[in-house]
Amino acid sequence: MVATAMKPSDIPRNPDCTGCGGSTDGHYSYTFNSKTEEVSEILCRECDAKKQKEAYQRTHVLTSKLMTLATFYQCDFPQRFDPYYEQALREITDLMEALGKKIEGFGWTYRNTMNDGHTSRIGHHTVTALSALGLVNRSIAEAMRHGGRLYAEGRDPVLEEVHESLDRLHHLMKVWEREVWFGGLHEIVRNAKLKGHGASMPGGDVLSWACAGRVVFTLRDPAGYYISFITAEDEDTNRMGIQGILAKEGLARQLILTSIAEWRAGRLNFDENPNIGII
Repeated sequence: MVATAMKPSDIPRNPDCTGCGGSTDGHYSYTFNSKTEEVSEILCRECDAKKQKEAYQRTHVLTSKLMTLATFYQCDFPQRFDPYYEQALREITDLMEALGKKIEGFGWTYRNTMNDGHTSRIGHHTVTALSALGLVNRSIAEAMRHGGRLYAEGRDPVLEEVHESLDRLHHLMKVWEREVWFGGLHEIVRNAKLKGHGASMPGGDVLSWACAGRVVFTLRDPAGYYISFITAEDEDTNRMGIQGILAKEGLARQLILTSIAEWRAGRLNFDENPNIGII
């Protein structure tokens, strides 16, 4: 608990963690009462990650925070998922040596690293190397270093389970992308005057919002559990990904499959809605 009453605006720049008592290094999350605005806890990244994983073990509800933690975990231990791990490390070693000698070597080496079609995994290793050299955004470097601190001790079965669940949902989402988005919804969104749309389905609804060249879709149930996707509005490429989630895997799967079935049956009818947007 926070020792003295404070509001979010009163939190100092580098508060101590109420979980472990250590420094947050300026990176923390906090919980507060929405009515009184009184802060009840301030957690460092490690304590917050522990809290998120313990909550998942109790409820098996996937969250956007867990999705982020599992992504960093996957990047930190890519040899579990990526057969090109050793190749990537060799290429990054070459890249760092080239950068140490002459900057002209950067462009060729980076393209070579990204060239074989496995851009997401190898790209992450390249970003890590560039972060260490201060050549990419500091927030990326902090996130990668954070992942290294959290998972340096070895395997994390909770995050591996989360990753596997999200991977299964990702494959279902790609079916949704093909069947619903490229099956006609993209034309509805692109040709609409209003950029907010909604459609009802058994057990929930589907919302969409287009802005700045991107479209976000939220599939939700009446209780507020959801899974959301994001893609490019004006491109005909398969770029859709999971944007966020607050649901058990089974419910998220049901929402995806129900919306696909309703679309195929011609019953998922999207209407323009000015009340749909980003809060």
